[in-house]
This record gives sequence, C-alpha cells and structure tokens, in this order.
Amino acid sequence: MSPIDKWNFITDLVGNIVLFVPLPFFLLLFFGIKNQGRVMLIAFCMSLGVEITQYLLGIGVADVDDIILNILGAGAGILLLKLTSRINFTSALVK
Repeated sequence: MSPIDKWNFITDLVGNIVLFVPLPFFLLLFFGIKNQGRVMLIAFCMSLGVEITQYLLGIGVADVDDIILNILGAGAGILLLKLTSRINFTSALVK
C-alpha cells in the first residue's frame, strides 16, 4: 500500500466517524430528541440515504463500511454529549 493509499484510507476512516459526531447535539438542540436508540436509528437512516444516493447517482463510492463508521461517530457523539452534560455544558438540555 502506497503512502497516498494509506493517507486516503485514514482520512476516509476518520472523516466518516467525525462527520456524525455532532449529530446527537443537533438532534437534541433543534428537535429535542434525547433517546439514544432514536439517535442511532436516525444516524443509520441518514447514512444509508447518503450511500444509496451515491450508488444511484454514481458519485463517490457506496460502501457498507461508511454506514458502520457513521454510526460509530453518532455513538461517540452520544458519549461526548453525556460527558459535556456532566461538565455543565449542556446540563440544562439533558436531564
């Protein structure tokens, strides 16, 4: 594997996770959604929608790994939301 291929792999991996980390914050702030299962379901549906769109339009690469990594990102966002609520950043929102 060339250095460029390694770089592309790492940026794809990290990018797919980081992209969905803010999702739980947005769902809580704008829609009042606190249920973790619902957040994960929304993350799955959004990610699946993106992958289907990529496949149908022939743009990007539709990949199951992207869905898994996006869901991991949403899970990391839920953990961060819980951490920040303990630090009193979002304690008024999360009870």
